[in-house]
Amino acid sequence: MKIPAPLLILLALAACGPAEPESAANLYARTENEIAARQNALAAQVENELALTQQRLESEASQALNSLNAAAANGADEAAPAATSKAR
Repeated sequence: MKIPAPLLILLALAACGPAEPESAANLYARTENEIAARQNALAAQVENELALTQQRLESEASQALNSLNAAAANGADEAAPAATSKAR
């Protein structure tokens, strides 16, 4: 009697038996490592977002200061001739 190949493969796999379940200690250690890795990744992401936000705010503040300085210079230039003509 000849045994079909698929049946022979199934019998061989059944003889191997199921893999041993993961021990509670290994599961705890693996989960703890996954949590630590995720925490580190999130901390790095937050740090990056914070740095980008700080750069953006500094750029906006610099632009606003430049605009105020330009407006003050224009105001001073316009006020000087008016003051000179009133003095005459």
